[in-house]
Amino acid sequence: MAEIQYIPGDASVPIGAGMKAIIHVVNDVGVWTKGFAESISKRWPEPEKQYKSWLRSRSNFELGKIQIVKVENDITVVNMLCQRGINFERKLDQHALEKCLASVAGYYAISEEKFTVHMPRICKGVVGANWYIIENSLKKILVEAGISVVVYNWVK
Repeated sequence: MAEIQYIPGDASVPIGAGMKAIIHVVNDVGVWTKGFAESISKRWPEPEKQYKSWLRSRSNFELGKIQIVKVENDITVVNMLCQRGINFERKLDQHALEKCLASVAGYYAISEEKFTVHMPRICKGVVGANWYIIENSLKKILVEAGISVVVYNWVK
């Protein structure tokens, strides 16, 4: 049975066996921000490179779209384009987030190997983000599709 599990740690170091998809929010201005994106880049340079290439190509680079980047045999990183702007004006677009999550669920449905989703608690640092609304979207879109989600609460 799919569920949401909360654990302390860093989502860029996902736990457990099997296939894992690490999902995270990226912005629509092409800036690979500090924080969680920086954690990803320390482990794998490819998600940032692919994100910047996606921006340059402008092919489907719009809110609500995802980019899937395989980084290890059992790990993919999903860049979810659902944040408007950066700095103080950065704002999570809830509708775009739900479109991204639906695309992740669609990818799961056609994937030969089922996977778990791993993610940071994405409301931190993003203006306009309410974790309880995000959590409801995770339940409605991913958990109901049979996908278990592990949410990492960063601790230093």
